[in-house]
Amino acid sequence: MRARISLLLLILILSCSRGKFVKRTYLAMGTVVNITVPASSPDVADSAFLAIHLVDSLMNPISPLSDLNRINRDSGHWVRVSHYTVLCLKRALEIAELTEGAFDPTVGRVVHLFHFDRAPDFRMPPEDSIRIAREYVDFRKIQIRGDSVRIGRGQQITLAAIAKGFAIDLACEKLDSLDVSSYIVEAGGDLRVRMPRGAKIGIKSPRGEGLFGVLKLKDGAACTSGDYERFFYYRGKRYSHIFDPRTGMPVEGELSVTVIGPDATTVDALSTALFVLGSGRGLKLLERLENYEALFIERDGVSMSPGFRKYLEEVF
Repeated sequence: MRARISLLLLILILSCSRGKFVKRTYLAMGTVVNITVPASSPDVADSAFLAIHLVDSLMNPISPLSDLNRINRDSGHWVRVSHYTVLCLKRALEIAELTEGAFDPTVGRVVHLFHFDRAPDFRMPPEDSIRIAREYVDFRKIQIRGDSVRIGRGQQITLAAIAKGFAIDLACEKLDSLDVSSYIVEAGGDLRVRMPRGAKIGIKSPRGEGLFGVLKLKDGAACTSGDYERFFYYRGKRYSHIFDPRTGMPVEGELSVTVIGPDATTVDALSTALFVLGSGRGLKLLERLENYEALFIERDGVSMSPGFRKYLEEVF
Protein backbone atom coordinates (compact mmCIF):
# COMPACT_ATOMS: atom_id res chain seq x y z
CA MET A 1 0.00 0.00 0.00
CA ARG A 2 1.11 3.57 -0.40
CA ALA A 3 3.30 5.04 2.32
CA ARG A 4 2.07 7.91 4.39
CA ILE A 5 4.72 10.46 3.51
CA SER A 6 4.98 11.26 -0.19
CA LEU A 7 6.39 13.79 -2.58
CA LEU A 8 4.07 16.03 -4.57
CA LEU A 9 2.83 13.94 -7.46
CA LEU A 10 0.67 16.57 -9.09
CA ILE A 11 1.78 20.13 -9.76
CA LEU A 12 -1.02 22.62 -9.50
CA ILE A 13 -1.31 25.53 -11.92
CA LEU A 14 -4.26 27.80 -11.23
CA SER A 15 -6.05 28.98 -14.33
CA CYS A 16 -7.63 31.96 -12.66
CA SER A 17 -6.96 35.67 -12.39
CA ARG A 18 -4.22 36.72 -10.03
CA GLY A 19 -5.38 38.41 -6.87
CA LYS A 20 -8.73 36.63 -6.78
CA PHE A 21 -7.47 33.69 -4.76
CA VAL A 22 -5.17 33.15 -1.81
CA LYS A 23 -3.27 29.97 -0.92
CA ARG A 24 -2.55 29.01 2.66
CA THR A 25 -0.02 26.32 3.52
CA TYR A 26 -0.05 23.98 6.52
CA LEU A 27 1.66 20.80 7.70
CA ALA A 28 -0.36 17.69 8.53
CA MET A 29 -0.49 13.96 7.83
CA GLY A 30 3.25 13.90 7.22
CA THR A 31 3.06 16.25 4.25
CA VAL A 32 2.36 19.79 3.05
CA VAL A 33 -1.28 20.85 2.80
CA ASN A 34 -2.26 23.71 0.47
CA ILE A 35 -5.74 25.23 0.59
CA THR A 36 -6.68 27.80 -2.04
CA VAL A 37 -9.79 29.92 -1.46
CA PRO A 38 -11.20 33.26 -2.63
CA ALA A 39 -9.12 36.22 -1.47
CA SER A 40 -12.31 37.83 -0.16
CA SER A 41 -12.63 35.18 2.59
CA PRO A 42 -9.16 33.80 3.35
CA ASP A 43 -9.98 32.60 6.88
CA VAL A 44 -12.22 29.81 5.58
CA ALA A 45 -8.99 27.98 4.74
CA ASP A 46 -8.22 27.71 8.45
CA SER A 47 -11.65 26.19 9.06
CA ALA A 48 -11.07 23.64 6.32
CA PHE A 49 -7.65 22.76 7.68
CA LEU A 50 -9.14 21.96 11.08
CA ALA A 51 -10.97 19.06 9.41
CA ILE A 52 -7.68 17.73 8.03
CA HIS A 53 -6.00 18.16 11.41
CA LEU A 54 -8.84 16.17 13.00
CA VAL A 55 -8.34 13.24 10.62
CA ASP A 56 -4.59 13.38 11.24
CA SER A 57 -5.12 13.15 15.00
CA LEU A 58 -7.46 10.17 14.60
CA MET A 59 -5.54 8.17 12.00
CA ASN A 60 -1.92 9.02 12.79
CA PRO A 61 -0.04 5.70 13.00
CA ILE A 62 2.55 7.09 15.41
CA SER A 63 0.53 8.99 18.00
CA PRO A 64 -0.25 6.65 20.94
CA LEU A 65 -3.63 8.35 21.41
CA SER A 66 -4.86 8.04 17.82
CA ASP A 67 -7.72 5.70 16.97
CA LEU A 68 -5.51 3.83 14.54
CA ASN A 69 -2.79 3.23 17.11
CA ARG A 70 -5.28 2.06 19.73
CA ILE A 71 -6.92 -0.36 17.28
CA ASN A 72 -3.54 -1.88 16.41
CA ARG A 73 -2.36 -1.97 20.00
CA ASP A 74 -5.51 -3.79 21.12
CA SER A 75 -5.86 -6.14 18.17
CA GLY A 76 -8.38 -8.87 18.83
CA HIS A 77 -10.44 -6.58 21.09
CA TRP A 78 -13.23 -4.10 20.47
CA VAL A 79 -12.01 -0.50 20.48
CA ARG A 80 -14.34 2.50 20.57
CA VAL A 81 -13.34 5.10 17.97
CA SER A 82 -14.51 8.31 16.35
CA HIS A 83 -17.41 8.37 13.92
CA TYR A 84 -14.98 9.64 11.27
CA THR A 85 -12.63 6.70 11.78
CA VAL A 86 -15.57 4.35 11.30
CA LEU A 87 -16.60 6.13 8.09
CA CYS A 88 -13.07 5.93 6.67
CA LEU A 89 -12.69 2.26 7.61
CA LYS A 90 -16.04 1.37 6.09
CA ARG A 91 -15.04 2.98 2.80
CA ALA A 92 -11.68 1.20 2.96
CA LEU A 93 -13.47 -2.13 3.36
CA GLU A 94 -15.81 -1.37 0.46
CA ILE A 95 -12.85 -0.71 -1.82
CA ALA A 96 -11.04 -3.79 -0.52
CA GLU A 97 -14.09 -5.86 -1.47
CA LEU A 98 -14.44 -4.11 -4.83
CA THR A 99 -10.79 -4.75 -5.74
CA GLU A 100 -10.75 -8.29 -4.31
CA GLY A 101 -7.95 -7.44 -1.92
CA ALA A 102 -5.72 -5.38 -4.22
CA PHE A 103 -6.43 -2.66 -1.68
CA ASP A 104 -6.27 -4.00 1.88
CA PRO A 105 -5.86 -1.89 5.03
CA THR A 106 -4.55 -4.88 7.01
CA VAL A 107 -1.20 -4.78 5.20
CA GLY A 108 0.32 -2.82 8.10
CA ARG A 109 2.61 -5.60 9.34
CA VAL A 110 4.11 -5.98 5.87
CA VAL A 111 4.76 -2.24 5.50
CA HIS A 112 6.42 -2.24 8.91
CA LEU A 113 8.69 -5.14 7.94
CA PHE A 114 10.18 -3.15 5.06
CA HIS A 115 10.49 -0.08 7.33
CA PHE A 116 8.54 2.08 4.89
CA ASP A 117 6.89 3.57 7.96
CA ARG A 118 10.36 4.55 9.22
CA ALA A 119 11.79 6.54 6.32
CA PRO A 120 14.54 6.51 5.23
CA ASP A 121 15.55 3.27 7.00
CA PHE A 122 14.17 0.96 4.29
CA ARG A 123 15.26 -2.68 4.20
CA MET A 124 14.57 -6.07 2.63
CA PRO A 125 13.26 -8.42 5.34
CA PRO A 126 13.86 -12.20 5.37
CA GLU A 127 11.48 -14.26 3.25
CA ASP A 128 10.15 -16.13 6.30
CA SER A 129 9.23 -12.82 7.96
CA ILE A 130 7.33 -11.70 4.86
CA ARG A 131 5.46 -15.01 4.74
CA ILE A 132 4.45 -14.74 8.39
CA ALA A 133 3.37 -11.10 8.06
CA ARG A 134 1.36 -11.96 4.95
CA GLU A 135 -0.71 -14.45 6.99
CA TYR A 136 -2.18 -11.51 8.92
CA VAL A 137 -3.36 -9.69 5.78
CA ASP A 138 -7.11 -10.20 5.45
CA PHE A 139 -9.52 -7.27 5.43
CA ARG A 140 -12.43 -9.65 6.12
CA LYS A 141 -11.25 -9.94 9.73
CA ILE A 142 -12.03 -6.28 10.40
CA GLN A 143 -15.32 -5.96 12.26
CA ILE A 144 -17.32 -2.78 12.85
CA ARG A 145 -20.17 -2.54 15.34
CA GLY A 146 -21.58 0.93 15.85
CA ASP A 147 -18.67 3.13 16.91
CA SER A 148 -16.40 0.20 17.79
CA VAL A 149 -13.83 -1.64 15.68
CA ARG A 150 -12.09 -4.99 16.13
CA ILE A 151 -9.31 -6.38 13.98
CA GLY A 152 -7.90 -9.90 14.05
CA ARG A 153 -5.44 -10.73 16.80
CA GLY A 154 -1.97 -9.75 15.63
CA GLN A 155 -3.21 -7.73 12.68
CA GLN A 156 -1.99 -4.20 11.99
CA ILE A 157 -4.01 -1.82 9.85
CA THR A 158 -2.81 1.19 7.89
CA LEU A 159 -4.98 3.88 6.34
CA ALA A 160 -2.09 5.58 4.55
CA ALA A 161 -3.64 4.94 1.12
CA ILE A 162 -7.03 6.47 1.92
CA ALA A 163 -6.79 8.81 4.93
CA LYS A 164 -5.46 11.82 3.01
CA GLY A 165 -8.28 11.57 0.52
CA PHE A 166 -10.79 11.23 3.34
CA ALA A 167 -9.32 14.30 5.05
CA ILE A 168 -9.52 16.32 1.84
CA ASP A 169 -13.18 15.39 1.37
CA LEU A 170 -13.94 16.42 4.95
CA ALA A 171 -12.22 19.77 4.38
CA CYS A 172 -14.24 20.29 1.20
CA GLU A 173 -17.46 19.49 3.05
CA LYS A 174 -16.54 22.25 5.48
CA LEU A 175 -15.93 24.72 2.67
CA ASP A 176 -19.24 23.74 1.05
CA SER A 177 -21.03 24.34 4.35
CA LEU A 178 -19.51 27.84 4.41
CA ASP A 179 -20.83 28.50 0.87
CA VAL A 180 -17.36 28.72 -0.65
CA SER A 181 -17.96 28.33 -4.38
CA SER A 182 -14.36 27.98 -5.56
CA TYR A 183 -11.47 26.20 -3.88
CA ILE A 184 -8.62 23.72 -4.16
CA VAL A 185 -7.58 21.45 -1.30
CA GLU A 186 -4.33 19.56 -1.84
CA ALA A 187 -2.34 17.31 0.47
CA GLY A 188 0.85 15.65 -0.69
CA GLY A 189 -0.31 15.41 -4.29
CA ASP A 190 -3.88 14.27 -3.59
CA LEU A 191 -6.29 17.06 -4.42
CA ARG A 192 -9.86 18.07 -4.93
CA VAL A 193 -10.92 21.02 -7.05
CA ARG A 194 -13.97 23.19 -7.41
CA MET A 195 -13.09 25.89 -9.92
CA PRO A 196 -15.78 26.97 -12.41
CA ARG A 197 -13.09 28.13 -14.85
CA GLY A 198 -11.02 25.03 -14.22
CA ALA A 199 -7.59 24.31 -12.79
CA LYS A 200 -4.69 22.85 -14.75
CA ILE A 201 -2.92 19.96 -13.08
CA GLY A 202 0.42 18.64 -14.21
CA ILE A 203 1.07 14.89 -14.11
CA LYS A 204 4.65 14.25 -13.07
CA SER A 205 6.74 12.09 -15.36
CA PRO A 206 7.62 8.95 -13.38
CA ARG A 207 11.10 8.91 -14.91
CA GLY A 208 12.65 12.36 -15.25
CA GLU A 209 12.16 15.88 -13.94
CA GLY A 210 9.42 17.11 -16.25
CA LEU A 211 5.73 16.52 -16.75
CA PHE A 212 4.03 13.74 -18.64
CA GLY A 213 0.99 15.88 -19.38
CA VAL A 214 -1.56 18.39 -18.13
CA LEU A 215 -5.13 17.82 -16.97
CA LYS A 216 -7.93 20.36 -16.68
CA LEU A 217 -10.33 19.76 -13.83
CA LYS A 218 -13.31 21.90 -12.81
CA ASP A 219 -15.05 19.86 -10.12
CA GLY A 220 -13.54 16.64 -8.85
CA ALA A 221 -10.52 14.93 -7.34
CA ALA A 222 -7.23 13.62 -8.71
CA CYS A 223 -4.50 11.45 -7.23
CA THR A 224 -1.34 9.76 -8.49
CA SER A 225 0.46 6.73 -7.05
CA GLY A 226 3.99 6.24 -8.35
CA ASP A 227 6.92 3.92 -7.78
CA TYR A 228 9.26 6.93 -7.69
CA GLU A 229 7.87 8.35 -4.45
CA ARG A 230 9.85 6.13 -2.09
CA PHE A 231 12.02 3.17 -3.01
CA PHE A 232 15.25 1.35 -2.29
CA TYR A 233 17.64 -0.94 -4.13
CA TYR A 234 18.45 -4.45 -2.97
CA ARG A 235 20.94 -6.60 -4.88
CA GLY A 236 20.62 -4.29 -7.84
CA LYS A 237 16.83 -4.42 -7.98
CA ARG A 238 14.52 -1.50 -7.28
CA TYR A 239 11.66 -1.93 -4.78
CA SER A 240 8.95 0.69 -4.29
CA HIS A 241 6.74 1.42 -1.29
CA ILE A 242 3.52 0.24 -2.95
CA PHE A 243 2.69 -3.32 -1.89
CA ASP A 244 0.54 -6.04 -3.33
CA PRO A 245 -1.31 -7.19 -0.19
CA ARG A 246 -1.85 -10.59 -1.73
CA THR A 247 1.88 -11.35 -2.08
CA GLY A 248 3.37 -9.15 0.63
CA MET A 249 5.87 -7.78 -1.87
CA PRO A 250 6.31 -4.41 -3.62
CA VAL A 251 4.53 -4.11 -6.97
CA GLU A 252 6.59 -4.41 -10.16
CA GLY A 253 5.82 -3.16 -13.65
CA GLU A 254 3.78 -0.03 -13.01
CA LEU A 255 5.47 3.38 -12.91
CA SER A 256 2.47 5.54 -11.99
CA VAL A 257 -1.32 5.53 -11.98
CA THR A 258 -3.38 8.74 -11.97
CA VAL A 259 -7.07 8.52 -11.06
CA ILE A 260 -9.80 11.15 -11.49
CA GLY A 261 -13.21 11.01 -9.84
CA PRO A 262 -15.81 12.97 -7.89
CA ASP A 263 -14.37 12.34 -4.39
CA ALA A 264 -10.84 12.25 -3.00
CA THR A 265 -11.42 9.29 -0.67
CA THR A 266 -12.18 6.83 -3.45
CA VAL A 267 -9.65 8.32 -5.86
CA ASP A 268 -6.91 8.05 -3.22
CA ALA A 269 -7.58 4.36 -2.55
CA LEU A 270 -8.21 3.48 -6.19
CA SER A 271 -4.87 4.92 -7.32
CA THR A 272 -3.15 2.38 -5.08
CA ALA A 273 -5.47 -0.50 -5.97
CA LEU A 274 -5.12 0.10 -9.72
CA PHE A 275 -1.35 0.31 -9.33
CA VAL A 276 -1.48 -3.16 -7.81
CA LEU A 277 -3.87 -4.54 -10.42
CA GLY A 278 -2.07 -3.10 -13.44
CA SER A 279 -3.70 -1.73 -16.58
CA GLY A 280 -5.22 -5.00 -17.78
CA ARG A 281 -7.30 -5.81 -14.73
CA GLY A 282 -7.51 -2.16 -13.69
CA LEU A 283 -9.25 -1.02 -16.85
CA LYS A 284 -11.75 -3.87 -16.53
CA LEU A 285 -12.51 -2.76 -12.99
CA LEU A 286 -13.08 0.82 -14.15
CA GLU A 287 -15.69 -0.41 -16.64
CA ARG A 288 -17.84 -1.30 -13.61
CA LEU A 289 -17.44 2.13 -12.00
CA GLU A 290 -19.18 5.32 -13.05
CA ASN A 291 -17.35 8.66 -13.02
CA TYR A 292 -13.86 7.27 -12.30
CA GLU A 293 -11.10 7.38 -14.91
CA ALA A 294 -7.42 6.43 -14.84
CA LEU A 295 -4.11 6.80 -16.66
CA PHE A 296 -1.53 3.99 -16.42
CA ILE A 297 2.14 4.70 -17.15
CA GLU A 298 3.99 1.40 -17.33
CA ARG A 299 7.44 0.23 -18.33
CA ASP A 300 6.16 -0.95 -21.70
CA GLY A 301 3.75 1.86 -22.54
CA VAL A 302 0.82 4.07 -21.59
CA SER A 303 -2.88 3.22 -21.41
CA MET A 304 -5.96 5.00 -20.12
CA SER A 305 -9.68 4.56 -19.68
CA PRO A 306 -11.78 6.10 -22.49
CA GLY A 307 -13.14 8.90 -20.30
CA PHE A 308 -9.71 10.05 -19.16
CA ARG A 309 -8.98 11.69 -22.49
CA LYS A 310 -11.56 14.43 -21.99
CA TYR A 311 -9.53 15.75 -19.04
CA LEU A 312 -6.16 15.51 -20.77
CA GLU A 313 -5.18 18.85 -22.34
CA GLU A 314 -1.55 18.21 -23.26
CA VAL A 315 0.91 15.34 -23.44
CA PHE A 316 4.62 16.15 -23.56
